[in-house]
Parts: sequence; structure tokens; C-alpha cells
Amino acid sequence: MKNKLSKDKLIDIVVFGIYIALNIYLLVGHEMWRDELNVWLMGRDLSPIELLKEIRLQGHPCLWYFLVMPFAKLGVPCKVMCVLSLLSVGTGAFLFYIKAPINRLVKAIALFTPAFTYYYSVIARGYCLVALLIILAAVLHEDRNRKPVLYGIILGLLVQADTIGVPIAGMLSLMWLGQSIYVAIKKNTKKRSHPIATAIKGLWIPLVSVVLYLLQMRGASDCTQFVFKDLGLSDTISASKNYGYYIVERLTGWPKWAILTFVILLVAGLLWMSLKAKSLWPLIVFGGVCAFQVVFSVIIYVLTWAVWVYRLDRNVRLHKPTSFAVQGLLLVLLIFTFVRWNYPTEHSSLKNALFGVYSNSVEAAGFLEGNVQTDEVIVAGGSPYVSSIFGYAKDHRYYLASSGEETSYSDWSVKQCTDTNFEAVRSWIRTKFPDKKEFIFIDSQENYVMDFDEYRAELELLYESKTPSAMQEDYRIYRVYL
Repeated sequence: MKNKLSKDKLIDIVVFGIYIALNIYLLVGHEMWRDELNVWLMGRDLSPIELLKEIRLQGHPCLWYFLVMPFAKLGVPCKVMCVLSLLSVGTGAFLFYIKAPINRLVKAIALFTPAFTYYYSVIARGYCLVALLIILAAVLHEDRNRKPVLYGIILGLLVQADTIGVPIAGMLSLMWLGQSIYVAIKKNTKKRSHPIATAIKGLWIPLVSVVLYLLQMRGASDCTQFVFKDLGLSDTISASKNYGYYIVERLTGWPKWAILTFVILLVAGLLWMSLKAKSLWPLIVFGGVCAFQVVFSVIIYVLTWAVWVYRLDRNVRLHKPTSFAVQGLLLVLLIFTFVRWNYPTEHSSLKNALFGVYSNSVEAAGFLEGNVQTDEVIVAGGSPYVSSIFGYAKDHRYYLASSGEETSYSDWSVKQCTDTNFEAVRSWIRTKFPDKKEFIFIDSQENYVMDFDEYRAELELLYESKTPSAMQEDYRIYRVYL
């Protein structure tokens, strides 16, 4: 028995060691892009109060920003963000691998799908915290009534981790409250309030967190990325149908057989679980989160949580065929996401991570640092796309082409994304910097200088990205003479 245990532990160490080594390798070669670096730039240049005022234009709550902020203000390399991301997902992956009541082979396969590798662990965004917190919620699920405050803190942090975590935390909270009410009514008529009171000790935390989330998101419509369209009933139904199909495509890949197989397995699995397991609570959470359009690998965590809870629930008689069905569904979904991850048009594909270029911002920033003086005027044609360069060439100063204002991060506001023309740019530079005879202009995929192509031949091209990047962050840098 001891030899068997030692062999299993050795296999676990090798599997997890390969997982960590692969992600470190991917981290070293990863070029950070605008969604990652903008968090770093805001944490570097804004105070906590200023950040809370600006965050409404980003679409994400504050936890990831505040976690990154101390490192950004210390002036350490921005790649530290990727390390924080890997630490978060790596911790979650470790807890999942050693604690999840799921077949070891399924868990090993899961580690090397985009749910745990590269997509969340290396690409540094708030999703890494969502992954960790969902797993922590699964670990503490059985003890939630013994440790209600701790469980409530996890749900509250999940709300602040990312917008995509709000419906997950909401469904878990509703499940907790519903179960508490059920127990109070069915099992103890004299102390009906006791289970509910226990749950409320923790539930007030995610409730307050949701209020804070709503306060942070006030005025989000000022951002060009959150423009609400007034659709009629017919267009709304059509848009919902198309987006639903898009979600299934993201989960399973393009082949229709994959979509059909996934749907059949999902329906069969849900029917089997509801009939045999005699517990709908985890299904309600899983279905409720899906209804809120949680796409791609995040849904792996939600399904993992549902399988985890089913297998731990002592009140559920989980037959072996049912256990096989729910774990089989998870395995099929893992395989589909892996296939999708390697699809040629997928930006964050494993092939691109290993051999491609994610963003040309590192190379462009290196050119600026080596060839452009820090006192030269640098104009960003499109701030959101050029902002990736800001994180690497941090000693230079950048100005918006549209307004002439100095900028150090992208807020996606109407002011930053307003169209202009090239003569207007030269005009405000002559006014603002009367002693300057030239300036540097960065052209990017998203260029708000509408007539720029008419002047391109007259300018001196200093730098041009050589290899197309996955995130369309390719640049040309010009010297413009006044």
C-alpha cells in the first residue's frame, strides 16, 4: 500500500511539475497587451481614490487593480503581473489537483487545457482571481455553515475580482440561502431561524460587495465600449440567439458535430443528475451562471464546482453511472476547449503562445527607448492600442492625437476615442510646443486620425512591426517635421 501511495504521489509531483514548468516557459515568452498593461498603468499613475473614479470605464471591478497597484508604484517590471496571475491560478490548480473529488486522469488533462494553462495563468487579467476564488468556494463548500464569514468573504471577493464573477457569486449566494431556508423549514420547526441566521452571517458580505460593484460601475455609458442599443423585440431575440450560438462555438470549436455532441451530453447529463442524484442545487448554479453568458474556459470552473459539490454532498446518493456521467461531461468539455484553443483563428492559441507574437509593443517600446529622446513629443494615433507601449517605454511622455492631452493609460472614454485629422494634430503641436520642429507619431491598428494615409508618404518612417501580432498591436513609428 505504501509503495502504491508513493507511486501515486510521484506521478502527481511529475504532472504538476510539468504543468508549472510549461506555464513558466509560456510566461517568459509572453508579450503583454493592452488589456493586461492598462491595469498596470492605472495602478502606477492613479491614487486609490482616482482609480475608483476611473474604473467605471474599464468594465471590471477593483480587486485585480488594487492587487497590482503596490507593485506598479514600486517601479518593478510590469511582467510581475504575469507572475501574480500564475501564482493565483497555480494555487487554484494545486488545490484542484489534490482536493477535487474527480478522477485523477480528468484532473491531469484539465491542468493542460486553457482553464489552467496560459489563458488565465499567464495572460494577466482579473480572470485569474475568478479561477482561484471559485476553487476556494468548492474547497470550503462543506464548511460554509461552520465558517460562514470566511465563505462569505470568498463570495464577496469573487464579486470584486471581475464582472464575470458577479453572476457566479450571486448564484452561489442564492443556493446557500435557499438551502438554509429549506433546512430551517424541514428539519427544525422550533429553531427555524438558526440555519438562516448562520447563512446571513456570511451572505451580507457578497451583498455589500455587489452594492460596491454597482457604485464602481456608475456612469459606464461614458465609455465607448459600453454603448447600449435600443433594440426591438425581434432584434433582441435574434441577437440573443446569435450570441448563444457564439457561446457554444467558443466552448466547442467550429465543427458542427462537436456542438451537437456537447448539447446531447449536456442534456443527458442534466437529466441523469436530476433523476438519480435527487438534488438540483448545483444544477441551478451551473444553469444560472450559463444564463448570464459566462463564456469559454470560465464555464469549466463552474462545471468543476458543480461536479465537486455533487460528489461531496452527503445527502445525495450519487450512483456510479451518475458520477461517470458528470465527470464525463467535464472531460468532453475540456477536450472541446483544448481543440478550440488550438484552432487557427484563436488569438490566445497554444501555437501562438509557443511560436507567435502576441503584441509588438515590447519591440516598439525597445525602439523608442533606444532611438527617441525622452524630451521629444510623442503622439499616439490611437490611445487604446498604443497604450501597451506605455508600460514598457515608461520614461517617455505621450499625447493623444485627438485632444493633445498627455496620457499614460487608456480609459476608453469618448474624449480619448474621438476622431481627428492630421492638420489638427500639427496645429495643436505648434501651439502647445512652439519651439519644436518635429514630433514622433505612432500609428496603430486603431488610429483616430482619419486622413492619416494621405500624409503617410511625406513622413519619415522610423520603425515598422515585422511580424503580425495576435492582438493586432502592430505599429509604425514616424518622424513628422513641422
